[in-house]
Amino acid sequence: MKILNKKKRNFKKKRIIYPNIIFNTLDNNYLNKEEKIKPLFANNEISTTKYTRYNFIFKNLFEQFKKYTNIYFVIVSVITLIPEVSPLDPSTTILPLGLIVGLTAIKEAYEDIKRYKADKSSNYKEYLIYQSPQSTPPLLSSSRVPLPQPQENNGETEWKFKSIKSKNLKVGDIIKINSNQSIPADIVLLSSSSISDGVCFVETSELDGESNLKIFKSCNETHSNFKNGISLDLNESQQQIKLKGNIQCELPNNNLYKFKGILNLENDSNQDNLEIITTTISLSEKQLLLRGSTLRNTEFIYGIVVYCGRDTKLSLNQKSPPSKYSTVEKMISKSVIGIFIFKMILVIISTIVGTLVTEHTTNKSWYLWINEEPDSIGLVIVKTFFAYFAYLSFLVPMSLLITLEIVKVSQGGFMQFDLLMSYKEKQYRKQLLQYEENQNNNNNNNNNNNNNNNNNNNNNNNNNNNNNNNYDNNGDLELQKQYPKSISSTSISTSISKDNIKAELEKENGDNIVHKYMTVKNSNLNDELALVKYIFSDKTGTLTENKMIFKKCSIGGKIYSSPNQSQLLNEIKNKSSMELEEIVSEGGETIDQKFVKEFLINMTTCHSAVSELDQDGIVIYQSPSPDEISLLNCSKLNQFIFKERNNGEIKIQILKKEKTFKLLTSMDFTSERRRMSVILKDIETNKIYLYSKGADSVMMPRLKQENNNASFINNLNYNNQLIIEKTNQHIKEFSNEGLRTLILAMKEIEIDQFNQWFEKYNSILNSIDSREEQIEELNNQLETDLTLIGCTAIEDKLQDGVPETIEFLLNSNIKVWIITGDKQETAINIGYSCKLLSHSNQLFIINSKSRDDCEQQLNNIINNLNEFENNNNNNNNNSSNNITNNNNSNNNNSNNYSLVIDGESLIFIFLEFESKFLSIAKKCHSVICCRVTPIQKSLIVKMVKKDTKEVCLSIGDGANDVSMIQEANIGIGIFGNEGSQASRASDYSLLRFRHLSRLITIHGRYSMIRNAACIRYSFYKNMTFFFIQFLFSIHSGWSSQTLFDDAIITTFNTVITAVPPYFMALFEKDVNERVLEMNPHLFLEVQNGKQFQYLTIARSVLGGLYQSVVMYFGLYLLFLDDNILNQYGKIGGLAIMGSYCASFSVISILLQAALDIKYWNFIVHIGIWGSILLYIIIALITNSMLPSMPQSYQIFNLSLSLLQFYLMVIIMIFISLIPTFTSKYIKQQFYPSQSQLLQENYILNKRKRRN
Repeated sequence: MKILNKKKRNFKKKRIIYPNIIFNTLDNNYLNKEEKIKPLFANNEISTTKYTRYNFIFKNLFEQFKKYTNIYFVIVSVITLIPEVSPLDPSTTILPLGLIVGLTAIKEAYEDIKRYKADKSSNYKEYLIYQSPQSTPPLLSSSRVPLPQPQENNGETEWKFKSIKSKNLKVGDIIKINSNQSIPADIVLLSSSSISDGVCFVETSELDGESNLKIFKSCNETHSNFKNGISLDLNESQQQIKLKGNIQCELPNNNLYKFKGILNLENDSNQDNLEIITTTISLSEKQLLLRGSTLRNTEFIYGIVVYCGRDTKLSLNQKSPPSKYSTVEKMISKSVIGIFIFKMILVIISTIVGTLVTEHTTNKSWYLWINEEPDSIGLVIVKTFFAYFAYLSFLVPMSLLITLEIVKVSQGGFMQFDLLMSYKEKQYRKQLLQYEENQNNNNNNNNNNNNNNNNNNNNNNNNNNNNNNNYDNNGDLELQKQYPKSISSTSISTSISKDNIKAELEKENGDNIVHKYMTVKNSNLNDELALVKYIFSDKTGTLTENKMIFKKCSIGGKIYSSPNQSQLLNEIKNKSSMELEEIVSEGGETIDQKFVKEFLINMTTCHSAVSELDQDGIVIYQSPSPDEISLLNCSKLNQFIFKERNNGEIKIQILKKEKTFKLLTSMDFTSERRRMSVILKDIETNKIYLYSKGADSVMMPRLKQENNNASFINNLNYNNQLIIEKTNQHIKEFSNEGLRTLILAMKEIEIDQFNQWFEKYNSILNSIDSREEQIEELNNQLETDLTLIGCTAIEDKLQDGVPETIEFLLNSNIKVWIITGDKQETAINIGYSCKLLSHSNQLFIINSKSRDDCEQQLNNIINNLNEFENNNNNNNNNSSNNITNNNNSNNNNSNNYSLVIDGESLIFIFLEFESKFLSIAKKCHSVICCRVTPIQKSLIVKMVKKDTKEVCLSIGDGANDVSMIQEANIGIGIFGNEGSQASRASDYSLLRFRHLSRLITIHGRYSMIRNAACIRYSFYKNMTFFFIQFLFSIHSGWSSQTLFDDAIITTFNTVITAVPPYFMALFEKDVNERVLEMNPHLFLEVQNGKQFQYLTIARSVLGGLYQSVVMYFGLYLLFLDDNILNQYGKIGGLAIMGSYCASFSVISILLQAALDIKYWNFIVHIGIWGSILLYIIIALITNSMLPSMPQSYQIFNLSLSLLQFYLMVIIMIFISLIPTFTSKYIKQQFYPSQSQLLQENYILNKRKRRN
């Protein structure tokens, strides 16, 4: 491979402009330059691992010790290594810290090994590249290939195609890829096994998630060279490649859908004169096969590598999503800082008091300094400070962060394998319904038996059975009486009817399921789900199925309501006495027939779909756009069938006759153009036509407004202006029905006009800079003065459960915004269909064309809102005097208003009127933004998030939703038909929109409840246990002497009390799922963030301080007057007091967890009672080991033999926990929350049904 260097310049500068990739030897002098060029190109080895085998230890330790908590405990560990300073054994901090660091390292290594295995499977795949049989590959690449004749080696022909590993591919390699092989690098397609046109089919699901095959086509010049140079009948050892030239292309970039390049082919036309003729060919994204895609339905292809490894578009798109941290995580960090400050206050107090005691008492006690000199005052201060710094270090919970990290991953696993958010949802719900029916049948059978025995009980039994049935289907009857408005019939669990379940089960019985479960990609945000206040949702593919059904169309100003029932075909046949074969030809047709015919031809030719034959020989279509598939299926039902596209031709079948068009050029659809056009040449008539389709907003200005006849009308009289007016009216009608519309138009182009245009087009294609802008400007010249043919109306059905889910979210005090590119009428209709809008609510609409108009509309709405609020306040004041049971809080102001705004108005709002707009939007319970561009989606989310400071969630399914998803606090992707870019960029990926309510209100709520309980308990237990150490300083002369055994201190966080907080954060439930599903208002209890606040942490800390004081001074008072332990005169000392205090402290702390837990199961029982047993075992083992001699040897065994020990444990536990138990009892009995009442009623009714 060589880089042409026509001017003397640095190769890197040349590379910055454009690389020239050459795949034939032009001059041997370039060999010396390959070493200089080599660093410019990446190799093809892919590595997504974070570590290597050589740097894992060092890099992992560096990553871990960037955390402040780890640095803190390293400092403490260093202090404990100084025996003159530290009162603690080094093992008390080094072992727990080592355990935490080790577990984290194991987790990182496990995840990195999985990445390494994935990389290895990709890097070691083998591919065939063309290499010279005479020499080794060049230094930079094997693209410098001489073209020798096949040579014999011991009677055998040496192969020219050799197998190499993917990681060894280089830029410039000519590669052969066989069917179903993945593309290992970004390559330019040179030829394919399709002899006629060099077309291949590629699946790009790994890139964009689209399973539909895409068509790519090689240049005719390279394909013909390969056809001439390579015989498809010869094996690879006999094939020769005859190509000379170079490729100039753009620098590597991350745009998957754009590529600009030039192929310069050299032809030795006159070998005598050595004349070289260079042909310049434009390259685009249609010739670029991207790494990560897979070759399908094509035997093989040839290509040349242009981007390798990290330069490929796939690698450049694999960027880490923005870092997101939950509110709880931020509060933990500040809480830890608060605990640290509290600790430092204690350290300073201890240092001051300890220094004074040393100066006035210790230094004057001569018996303490035999053969030693007392320390100086400065040394005393230093020693005391660092001693207490290490002594009180465990007030900061060491294991909290690692516990939370493991817990959140476990919670994510629960979410991912929740059957009610998986592909088995309908089957699981069906099983639940069958179970309920079986229970009802059993009840009926019991009732029938009772009828035979006692007719008098018949009515009672039937009534009871009916009550049970009503409860099973609609929820708790008693709860409905108490909270009739809180229990909605639109429960999540019943949002899908039995009929829908059976229908969808039959429908999906044979489908290949790609995504089976939801995925969690950022478990750090699990508890953040419980704080969601705003949801921003895309419409198409998110709320709807993205499975388009052709419902209606308007052709020539006339509506056809049943196009899928051959209505268009009947229009052609019924109004003509000609045979069907004669209808195909022009002439003798009515205006309606001509319009319908051109309408169907437009749908059949203006698209990017690929046709295939299924097993029954029926034509089926694949396309990136579901709209195109619906259009082609409709035209096929009306016997206008797209057959194939090859060799620059489009073949269709009109009725029973085939017709061929030559495809001159195609103007593809983009989100900016919002239209697609093709220029075709009718081979029979040599006429050139442009067929176009697109959104009405871009197509209507391009229509011809005059009444002069279109070319296909053949001078029949028709009113063009009237057709446009009728079509506009029909578009509004279709939009009001929630249908998506497309305008279809055409024009005939004169041959001379097209030739002039095409000449400019080709000249632009040969350039790289500003190619798209110039081509778009040139396309606009032809896409004008179009003749309107008609418009299509396509239905995109709502997903099952969407209306119920949105209603549930609104009742949960979550404001829902729909952000869509659809027309206003369509968006409003969808809003009513999905229950986002209500006819009982006031609807405000903002449509402005200028800045002043926008400001005036905003002011008018603000004035109206003020008037409504004043009237409501007056009405409420008047009614409160007469009606006491009015429940004025039934509907807040935010529940009375809805807002609709278009994208054009948002332009002015972003510039000047954000505050006014948000003052309106905050009072609306729902907002619909229509005609919105992808960039406006992210700006809307950013604006609301920045102003309200509330948690915002975005959900979408397409690439145009990625910016919105990444901008929000929480991003949700839907696995849909528009690709997987959204799901890949998201924090959570769902299968259906209806799963969102369960994710937020159930999993989000439980995660908040569990994590908050875990965090509170972690702060509490450390404060309770280790603050006793500080209190002991009062009686130890502030000498930093420890009360507890070092083994107990070491294992307290990492072993003894490690399981309860983990199980609390894994299994805790305050309310049963079914109660939550029936009562959306319960989400308010967690949405306001009261479950985890600084006040709740302070209460936990204060509770720990209280128990510490009670335990220590209670122990002191019990031992104050009587220190004799048994009949042998054994007296207590430091070891026995530490054993007593540690025992009832640990047991009290574990029983506190038992009081906090609301949901008990077998595993939780094992965790609580097993931890108590584990403490006893650890204490027995450690005090029986030799290192415990002589101070604490067999001390715990002695304690267990004393009745005094058991009495003291019982008394101290009672005194410590009675305030907690009392406060919980009073709160639940006299000040219960709604969730507590509903949960109690649920349990009572469940017991009644069992009995």
